[in-house]
Amino acid sequence: MSSVVAPSERLAVAELGCFPVCLQWAPSGAFVAIGGDDGDIRFVDGGGTIVAKFRAHEGGVTALAWHPRTGELATTGQDQKVRVWTQVGADGVTWVRSE
Repeated sequence: MSSVVAPSERLAVAELGCFPVCLQWAPSGAFVAIGGDDGDIRFVDGGGTIVAKFRAHEGGVTALAWHPRTGELATTGQDQKVRVWTQVGADGVTWVRSE
């Protein structure tokens, strides 16, 4: 017989402060990237903690995708731009726009 696990025990809830538009797990599985209607990207770990946040677009983020090998993150937004972001710190907190 299988035991039933309460939802609060299997799902971490993060208070984002925005309407989430898109999300995708990082290739490492350590966190999920969430694009918001406010133009910010938030990185949330498995415990529901926002470990990093930065402004990616003017207007909402419309889509995001991870490069499977390099770990770069591509985003699109309501500002009609496509941007590629590179992590520059091993802590996962600092990201810069690739030009």
